[in-house]
Amino acid sequence: MRQLWKISLFLHPYNRQPAYIRRIMLAAFWIEAAAILWGASFGDAFQAGVTQAFELSDKALHVLAFFTIALTSLWLWRPVWRIFSALFVFAAAIEALQTLLPNHEASVADLIASTAGLLVSWIFLLVVSIWGRCRKRFEVGT
Repeated sequence: MRQLWKISLFLHPYNRQPAYIRRIMLAAFWIEAAAILWGASFGDAFQAGVTQAFELSDKALHVLAFFTIALTSLWLWRPVWRIFSALFVFAAAIEALQTLLPNHEASVADLIASTAGLLVSWIFLLVVSIWGRCRKRFEVGT
């Protein structure tokens, strides 16, 4: 049980970590952003393979991609509303970019799925944070 508490501390967005962990998380953010942009622009075959292999829909990929990038972003930066605004603009820009590419089309449903990924990540961190505070409160008394 103690290990789970340490994980929740690691995921908390306001937690201070050593510089090397911050650099790793920053690199993960840029890799995630590049992968999302590549997948939206040129990754038709990759998306089709992933959706078929894991039996996920295109919308589930949007939720998963923006869930992971939002978690990384929330760990790195604050305030939350700026991060979500920037990631929402990123999602909207991707959909706008797809109107310019051949064999692609923009979809409001994709934008909604991306936004859902952002919201799920926020709810996840909120639950982890509340759980951590409750656990800390109960451990102090023992």
